[in-house]
Amino acid sequence: MPPKSLVTTLRDRYLNTIRSVQPPSRWKVLVVDSFTKELLNSVLKMYDILQENVAQVDNIELSRAPQSTLEACYLLTPTSQNVDRIIRDLAPSEPGRQPTYAAGHIFFVDSLSDALVHKLTSSPAEPKLRQLIELYTNFWPIEAQSFSLKSPQSFLNLFQPVGGLYGPDPMEAMRAIEEELQFSTQAILNVCVTLNEFPLIRYYNPSHPPLGPLQPPKDAVKSQTAAANMYQGSARMARLCGSNNDSGIPGAGPEGPAVGEHFTKKLAFRVQAAIDQYVRDNEPKIESSRPRSVLFITDRSMDTVAPFLHEFSYQAMCNDLLPIQDGSRYHYTFYTSDGEREEKEAILSDEDNVWTGIRHLHIAEAIDKLTKDFKQHAGEQGAFADPNSSLNDMRDMLASLPHMQEMKEKLSLHLTMAQDCMNRFEKSKLPAQAMVEQNCATRLTPEGQKPKTLVEEMVPLLDDRSVSNMDKVRIIALYIMYCDGVPDEDRKRLFQHARLGRYEMEAVDNLVHLGTQVVKDPSSSGWDVFFKKGKRKQQPGENEFELSRYQPLVKLMVEDHFAGKLEQVTYPYVRDAPPETATGGLSLPVQTSALARVGLGGAASSANSSASAGGAGRTQPSSLRSAKPTWHQKARGGSNVGVERLENRQRVLLFVAGGMTYSEMRSAYQISERLGKDVYIGSSHTFTPESFVDVLKHFGKAGARDAASRGGGGGGASKLSKPLNDRSAIRTASLQHGAYPTGQGNGEHHTGYASPISPVDQSTYDRSNTRCKVQNTRRASPRI
Repeated sequence: MPPKSLVTTLRDRYLNTIRSVQPPSRWKVLVVDSFTKELLNSVLKMYDILQENVAQVDNIELSRAPQSTLEACYLLTPTSQNVDRIIRDLAPSEPGRQPTYAAGHIFFVDSLSDALVHKLTSSPAEPKLRQLIELYTNFWPIEAQSFSLKSPQSFLNLFQPVGGLYGPDPMEAMRAIEEELQFSTQAILNVCVTLNEFPLIRYYNPSHPPLGPLQPPKDAVKSQTAAANMYQGSARMARLCGSNNDSGIPGAGPEGPAVGEHFTKKLAFRVQAAIDQYVRDNEPKIESSRPRSVLFITDRSMDTVAPFLHEFSYQAMCNDLLPIQDGSRYHYTFYTSDGEREEKEAILSDEDNVWTGIRHLHIAEAIDKLTKDFKQHAGEQGAFADPNSSLNDMRDMLASLPHMQEMKEKLSLHLTMAQDCMNRFEKSKLPAQAMVEQNCATRLTPEGQKPKTLVEEMVPLLDDRSVSNMDKVRIIALYIMYCDGVPDEDRKRLFQHARLGRYEMEAVDNLVHLGTQVVKDPSSSGWDVFFKKGKRKQQPGENEFELSRYQPLVKLMVEDHFAGKLEQVTYPYVRDAPPETATGGLSLPVQTSALARVGLGGAASSANSSASAGGAGRTQPSSLRSAKPTWHQKARGGSNVGVERLENRQRVLLFVAGGMTYSEMRSAYQISERLGKDVYIGSSHTFTPESFVDVLKHFGKAGARDAASRGGGGGGASKLSKPLNDRSAIRTASLQHGAYPTGQGNGEHHTGYASPISPVDQSTYDRSNTRCKVQNTRRASPRI
């Protein structure tokens, strides 16, 4: 049974919020701003809202006619502008102006700063306030088990080198890191509160030095002093990063985002402090029947292989090969029941049952399922029973069917998309490219042997003018990572074979900023030396295709955790490791750490891995090849390990700072099915291979942020216009480039207030002096 959908959770949360407003007149007005309107539209239709006795929906940013007999349900972002607008609505200061609404039920999608709470509850509008509740719903549920912050610039903030002609200066870069820490902390808190989870936290702690602005400078003392002085005179930074740390958690206190520590560690400790503060303030009811959840905080540098690979699961392949915008909008040709050809934009979402049924299937399995669905809905007789019908034939036949218009459109859409993907697969060198990519990524051939002819297979592809430069960049990057760096002479030789442009070469070179070795000592030169390595191999697993053997490292990380094999040096807990029962200790049929086999298990696990990799006790895999096409499937293994009742299943939260891939999103569903856990994954945004290469091209150059916001599969959220001096709990438009935090919650009201992202006017504010004075705002808010 699948985990509870984040989309459904948010949908129910918003509907229950609207339903909680029960005015005497029955009818009410829903008041939103531009951003919360987008949040609502992501999970609700206007029809759903109007069904809840909503007479009309108003935008608080626009002039509105008074509705003095109706009460208003405000669903807003927590900004000082919106607080001022609420006060003007309910208690206008202009002589002779009537109140816009009879009363106000106030719901903010994120935590409201204490200063704004005080401003609102001590204003002339106070007698007309009926509820004042923080919802913690300020994030984007892009799928049932995936969420996004719609913040593609996060990748640059974390990894872009400091300095240079267009790069940020050190002070600006450190401010961006602090903003990123606050932003990500609040977003993760929102997700945890929404799910009513207060998890154990583990984070990725790599052996390489910190990256980006956090990289230790040559003059560490001078740089750290400058970073500390950066916050002097800032009440906002003093409150959040300096003066009020009583959490006892390193990294949450006065030092701020000091250089020399990994971002993942800083974020993990910040999240722990935020959760502790929330629990102290709100004392939420925690489900005792469900094992305590686990939150893993990683970043893009943990797995630099996954973003380059050609994936052949349906969703990942479509987003790689087809012009899909933001991972959800696709323009295609549709045939009506009259046989007329029309252009249409399709929305790929959880509302499309055909899409959800095949998006994580291999393209071969997806086509099989589409064919079966077509036969089921078209009938098994006449022309529809022809077993030799192509995807195009089936799509054309659908146009002649007189019934089931909605299903016809969905099947036609996905038959078109699948056919387009297969056309590109069959008419290009994609099979050969993908084999080289998989051999590099896994360090093994499909037969489980070292890839001894890798150069001979790769160089013709680099010389081939029919292979795009984008694909050549992907091949070279994967080969260099396979080799753990190549001599500079060999790197230049690869670039010459591929005839890459300057920016394309720099995309490969810039992998160094993600902790990848690109160039190594020339004494190691020579092609054959690279094949003598025996480390970092991914052994064949279950349910694989020859061109889909690589497993994202986040998947291996979670599997190792529940097998008790995840090494604590590389993946430490924020707090002491719990007993095995607290982590939901599940015995998996794994003899050694999967991550140790790919070089991320740390010393202890590496020892185990070395013992098994030496040949003793390790069974060499049999041939994975078959007589069927190169993407044909091996025999399946078991699944549904450790399945429990849905309401009692342990939850796992994965956060990948700096961008996730569609293969990692798919992994969340696969882990859920295999381990019987509820697994949710989120990130700043979603990378396609093209968008990943594109942003690497522009590191340290003009237009880098524009490149980051293009094609990121989840970027491009609307900006919120705010005054320059407005430091309310929303990310500033200047840094977000169309993105900002999102979160959710159990609707805790103001018996205590969680620390906001960016408090307003905090220099003289004392938390103990402000408490909500409106007694009827204490009414319990609806829970999901």
